[in-house]
Amino acid sequence: MSTTALLELRRVRPEDEPFLAQLFAFTEQERLAHCGADPVLLQTIIKHELAGQNRHYRQLDQEATHSIILAQGQPAGRLVFWENRSEIRLAELAVAPAFRGLGVGSAVIDTLKAQARQSRRPLRLHVEKYNLRQPRRFYQRLGFRVLEDRQTHWFMEWDAEPGPAGVQLKITS
Repeated sequence: MSTTALLELRRVRPEDEPFLAQLFAFTEQERLAHCGADPVLLQTIIKHELAGQNRHYRQLDQEATHSIILAQGQPAGRLVFWENRSEIRLAELAVAPAFRGLGVGSAVIDTLKAQARQSRRPLRLHVEKYNLRQPRRFYQRLGFRVLEDRQTHWFMEWDAEPGPAGVQLKITS
């Protein structure tokens, strides 16, 4: 049985905060590794960035859906997105190291694409240019195209086309 067959999304709960902080620290260390910063300074930067991200997400709280990705009942990542009449916007997709390469991220994107297809709206996101994991290639492989070069980010879009839906995750509260 594949890992993606046992995935689900559920709303973030207060008890998820330690996992989310650990996931954020890991992804930020990975993203900032090329800077060559002192480890103590790097930890300080990450703490400030986490506080800023939390403030930003609290402001979006009414608009955004904040979910934990569960694989076999275990926290495997985070998904943040919002919707309006004209688009679905992916704000964050982070998969924990132990679950990378297992199709978790692709399954989550397939779920959002199915939502976009059903509602006839594009799925859009920003990708940081200096992210060493090269997520732009990941999204291009999943059918996204670069709409605009915004100096530090690429603005990307997947436009809904008629066709079969991929994996769709159960969303629980």
